[in-house]
Amino acid sequence: MPSPDTIEYKIGEIFSEIGSRFQSGYTLRDALEYVDQLRFRSQKEKHELSDLYEVKIRNMGNAGRNGGE
Repeated sequence: MPSPDTIEYKIGEIFSEIGSRFQSGYTLRDALEYVDQLRFRSQKEKHELSDLYEVKIRNMGNAGRNGGE
């Protein structure tokens, strides 16, 4: 069992109590590595990310889910 101070332990604890669409921890790790590689250096790139987030939240609300900001 990993030490409670490791990132592996912390992520494991978080995801052990919530539902996830990831079928395996390996897929989750791969997704997190891809996200970690994203860089938003310019103001335009930051705006695009913000816009995508807002659209996703809006769509969640329109689907009858609890999609608050």
